[in-house]
Amino acid sequence: MAPPNAADASSASESTKESFGTTPKPTKAQTLPPLESKEGIWLRRAAILSFWAVVVLIGLPVWWKTTAIYRAELPLQDMTDWAEGKICKPLFPLRIAVEASIPSQDALQLVRLTQHAIDDLNEFSAHHLRLMPAATSYTANASQEVIIDGTSVRIDDTDIALVIRMIQVETGETPRSQLQPYLPTLDVYYSASQLPAQSSNSSPLATFIAQELHTVFAEEQAQLAYSLAAHPGAPAARTKAFSPEKHAELDRQSTRALKYAPTYHLTFSLFSPSYAPSAWNIDAALQTYLTPLLESFSGISNFTVDSQVQLYATFSPSIHQPEYDEGLKAWTLRREDLSGFVNAAEWPLSPSIGEGPTVNFILYVPDASQSPLLVKENAGNNWLIPQWGGVHILNLPGGSVTPNILTTEDLAPAMHTFSDQLTSLFGLPQAPASLPLRISTLERVRAASLIFSASSTLGALAQVYQKLPSIPVPDNVAQSADSTIAQLQKACDYLREGRFQSALEHARAAEVEAEKAFFERSMVGQVYFPDEHKVAVYLPLLGPVAVPLVMAALKELKGAIATLRGSNSSADYARKLPTSLFRWLTELPWSFRINYFAVRNVWLDPLLPAAATQQSIDSQTTCNTPILLFNMPLSDQGVQDIKSLLDSATSEGPTGSPGLAFHAVDRSGKTLVEYQAGNLSIDSKQAVNEDTLFWIASCTKLVTAIALLQLVEQGKIGLDDAEAVKKYAPEISKKQVYADGVNGADQQNQVTLRQLLAHTAGFGYSFIDPRLQTPGDIEGQKGDVNDILNSRLVNQPGSTWEYGISIDWAGIILERITGQRLGDYFKEHIFAPLEVDTKGATMFPPFSAQSNLAEIHQRDPQSSELRVRDHFYGNALKQDSPEKQDAYFQSGGAGLFTKPKEYVKILAAILNEGTSPTTGKQILKPSSVELFWENQIPNQPDFARGGPPPANPELIAAVPEFYPQPGNPPQGWTYAGFLTIEAGPSGRGRNTIWWMGLANCFWWIDREKGVAGFIAGQVLPNGDPKVISAWFMCEKTIYDNLE
Repeated sequence: MAPPNAADASSASESTKESFGTTPKPTKAQTLPPLESKEGIWLRRAAILSFWAVVVLIGLPVWWKTTAIYRAELPLQDMTDWAEGKICKPLFPLRIAVEASIPSQDALQLVRLTQHAIDDLNEFSAHHLRLMPAATSYTANASQEVIIDGTSVRIDDTDIALVIRMIQVETGETPRSQLQPYLPTLDVYYSASQLPAQSSNSSPLATFIAQELHTVFAEEQAQLAYSLAAHPGAPAARTKAFSPEKHAELDRQSTRALKYAPTYHLTFSLFSPSYAPSAWNIDAALQTYLTPLLESFSGISNFTVDSQVQLYATFSPSIHQPEYDEGLKAWTLRREDLSGFVNAAEWPLSPSIGEGPTVNFILYVPDASQSPLLVKENAGNNWLIPQWGGVHILNLPGGSVTPNILTTEDLAPAMHTFSDQLTSLFGLPQAPASLPLRISTLERVRAASLIFSASSTLGALAQVYQKLPSIPVPDNVAQSADSTIAQLQKACDYLREGRFQSALEHARAAEVEAEKAFFERSMVGQVYFPDEHKVAVYLPLLGPVAVPLVMAALKELKGAIATLRGSNSSADYARKLPTSLFRWLTELPWSFRINYFAVRNVWLDPLLPAAATQQSIDSQTTCNTPILLFNMPLSDQGVQDIKSLLDSATSEGPTGSPGLAFHAVDRSGKTLVEYQAGNLSIDSKQAVNEDTLFWIASCTKLVTAIALLQLVEQGKIGLDDAEAVKKYAPEISKKQVYADGVNGADQQNQVTLRQLLAHTAGFGYSFIDPRLQTPGDIEGQKGDVNDILNSRLVNQPGSTWEYGISIDWAGIILERITGQRLGDYFKEHIFAPLEVDTKGATMFPPFSAQSNLAEIHQRDPQSSELRVRDHFYGNALKQDSPEKQDAYFQSGGAGLFTKPKEYVKILAAILNEGTSPTTGKQILKPSSVELFWENQIPNQPDFARGGPPPANPELIAAVPEFYPQPGNPPQGWTYAGFLTIEAGPSGRGRNTIWWMGLANCFWWIDREKGVAGFIAGQVLPNGDPKVISAWFMCEKTIYDNLE
């Protein structure tokens, strides 16, 4: 800086001399504002006090009252006890009436011996047959009958499970039995000499009856044991053991059967490829063939029936057309085409909307030119579609003209088929031969399953109540919970008493009340309104009122203190207030800072004299408006809560999660929490640890996107350079677009790298889109690059978003540009700068690491139980040499195996604008990282909502939307993955990116709040509710506990 001139130096010297004791020259007096009168001071104080009085005495109580969250008291302990099976231990005492025209003492002896014999045969203690003699001509008063336990029974009692009629004969083989097909009656034929003597301890006749009863109820015992084994509160001692074959058969029955509902909607549809038949006598056919069956089911569920006729109904284009078989002399459909036979796109089938599922029964009458039409493999003409309905192909007599109207006689074969299909879908046991007995078995199974279901719902409600203390719980939820417990207790009591119809009625009522409580509208809505959102509401509402009042009170208080001390006037204090206030504001220990000047201009200036506000103006030039900075540790309680969540999720046995690993970091790369729980598989005792490898599937796509953006930064390819894509992947430009899955059309636009990274290039996945037909479960799974090279386009490039193999194509382009295999490129250009252990992030885990590889599991859709399956990406585990690995397709869309602790290093670098916060090395420029938050499909804000069901439900579950958000705000897709534009229900900030891997691995990067995390599971299908729940709760716990 230039030195001062002489005049300035002289002035400075003079000023210095004056300040050291010389008599100053007289100066002109400074004009000060007039002193405030005593009345004015007291008036001001009274005004401030009145405002405070209104706020404290009226405002705060009203605000507190109107914003208070009402939480009705729930019987949490009782609810948890029911869920854990501690209250109700299901018992099934079946009363069997023995009707014998013999003296009562002989009948009593026969019953006693038979009871002993059946008890010896019974291996399932929860299911108990209680024999009782019925009133006969030998009994003057039935009420005086005395049996083993001192009770008697009448055969017209509705709670009698079976009547045994003892019939004495003199001819034919004895003893023998016959079960009545339409009555719950077992006729036993015997000779007089076979009756046991009063002094005997055993009897061949009693043993025979016991064996027959054991056979009759064997199927019921198996079904009840299977149901009990899938729920808590069924000790091993009470559970019947059965063979693996029987278990597999019960699994199949469970998979076929519909979930229980109080009401089912039956829809019967007639489809014809021509104009005839145009009508059918369906009412009479239903009345004749199905109404008796439905009436027999009326004690369990209700039914509504609809019918419809559709002419010119063509086959789905996704299946092969019928072919003529000379051997069968018939037109045939292949077995693999049966799943696509129903043309859902054009046939007006009733969906399951409203209360109760819809069951569709389709009668298809083929054209005369393609009749008869059969299934090629078994020459059958009907098949069952599990949990949906059934199909019957009605082949009219050869040579006859297709009639305009189908008569009742014409419909008879179809009605018999539909009856059998309905019983299978309804879960009716296949044995015994008596229909009433099979229905009563179903009644008991349904009663038990409803008790379990309602109990489980109560347990889930109790967990929600305890883990989300900020949601309101209205009184009607408590009333429904109390009602559910009461109904459950009655159902359990009636079950123990053998009054199964009453038990079913109360179990059904309990299920309705439990669902009503859990899905209370006002409560569910608040689950997605976290506490931090309330701050966003209250701060702008109360801040403008609170700050002036607080500052005015502070000013008066400090002024009063200064007056009492006699050291400063109110005006002196006012002049010093802005500087001290600014210092206090900028030193606040908050996770963010307040723009002081906005506060001062709006709130402080009206309260301070002009001289006071003028004093701090110079500091404006050095105060920038700061952004929110969340570099905060996680509280100890938060860490412990996450550990408890993961331990709980992995401790539920086959219905839980086998092993989970969770790791979250902040912007500085510091670990907020890292924890592993469970085992490598449900069949293993080896615990998951920090070095466990997981197949992360589509989480690989983020790494591939980083690699491609590196090439864009280097100028080796442009995002919109279609010619470059055509040069390095000429196969794409030669492809046709199969929008209907059958007919090809020319491309209207050329494919670009931007479209490949954004999944708008027109490719899909065969396990999601039925228009694609690729061998295997997923393209590239077996290591064959031809799966990708020969893949079809199903959408015009640039026209719409569809998740698929586009990133695999991007990886192939990278390999052809760089001359490196994709895995080698990752190691050199991404993993090395971030110091990612290449054994902990690799396409080919070495054999030494595979002993600590988490296994893949498949969850059963009905029982929710897990089983270990062959590793989905198991071929990659066999590539044990560089030559094999070089020949193997390295998938940029799904090929990586990694340790969570290594993967989060990549997330931290993206969170830190492309530079590793631990090594300081850059993998992407900030401008490139910004592209990860740029929505590539703004014209599709609902792209992730309401999609069609997946082609392969074993790999991906059908869900209504990917990421539910209150109010359905717009959502987007970037090069990195899914973009939640608005804040999420877990507490994540706006514009958070996230995505997942097929086996239920999930990552997210929250740039607004400076948090990133990763949870790894190994369960199929994708969308597993157990892993998703653990992910959501862990993420929410992170945000709830940041300090």
